[in-house]
Amino acid sequence: MKAIYYNIFGLGHINPTLPLVKQLTDVGVKIIYHTSPKRKTLVEQTGAEFRNYGYDSYSASDFNPGKNFVLQTLPAAVGLLPFLQDEIEREKPDFLLYDSMAPWGYILGRLNGIPAFCTVTTFALSREKRKSTMARFGIQIDEKNIETLTYLRSRGINLELEDALGCYSDHNIVFTTADFNPPLEDLNPEHFMFMGAMVEREEDVSSFPKLDPSKKIITMSLGTIILREDPTVMKWYQEFMKAFGNDDRFQLVMNAGDIDVPSNCISMKRIPQLHVLKQTDVFINHGGINSMNEGLHFGVPMIAIPHSNDQFTNAARLVETGKGLSLTQVTAESLREKVLELL
Repeated sequence: MKAIYYNIFGLGHINPTLPLVKQLTDVGVKIIYHTSPKRKTLVEQTGAEFRNYGYDSYSASDFNPGKNFVLQTLPAAVGLLPFLQDEIEREKPDFLLYDSMAPWGYILGRLNGIPAFCTVTTFALSREKRKSTMARFGIQIDEKNIETLTYLRSRGINLELEDALGCYSDHNIVFTTADFNPPLEDLNPEHFMFMGAMVEREEDVSSFPKLDPSKKIITMSLGTIILREDPTVMKWYQEFMKAFGNDDRFQLVMNAGDIDVPSNCISMKRIPQLHVLKQTDVFINHGGINSMNEGLHFGVPMIAIPHSNDQFTNAARLVETGKGLSLTQVTAESLREKVLELL
């Protein structure tokens, strides 16, 4: 049996899918996995075959330059069709897998009559929620997308602009829980299978110090991108250390890199997050959906400090469902207050 997987390039969209891909390859499914060349090693570790989108420098922006990524996604889907259609005719896959923000998977499934399974690494959002999200960010349809949607309709594919934010199929695998996901409203719940976090990925813990079980473990992990894109976020880590540093009742773990830290603190560029969360009493994160799902999986009380994009929606849902707290003003005092409240 053979499948082709279409994903975008963000680690947040790739990492949750890797245990699923490995499970499929372990039972003999040959999987061709399309994503960024930077993710080649990750893909190959699952037993799948890595492929790019025709050329290593591919970007959705090639198809609608200078526009918001939402306005680039559907034109990119049409732009990729000739290359990907040739591959389907050559490889003859039994089924397709695709990220909810890689609508070319949905389109190719429909055009070729092949079952297509959508993986959703964000929340599954109703059509109205997707529309309101675009309206909130002032995203309006442009001439290129009108042309793209008209072309797709001529081929029997009826999509709308909001499908760039989530192009779901009749078979959707969602990597969160049904109660944490917002209500599906205008979507058919029978088409969505909520898996929760898949936490079977391997982690190297050989260089990670042993945690002290006699102390309360507080983990602060703000993802792998934020600090690089916005160095001012380092102040959040500094306030965290100010709140709990040198307090022997606590042990602090954070992914702030190789910096000077108090005696009760461990800081690394990357932490083995699954390993740490199993022992964590409070988890402070940036509102990234994968971090939240992993925190939920291990039953860890959370504090979200949203920084950008969908993190604000995720943090609001955390509070709304009573699964954690959210902070907008990050000070030593506010962190200490919220952590002690959760403890």
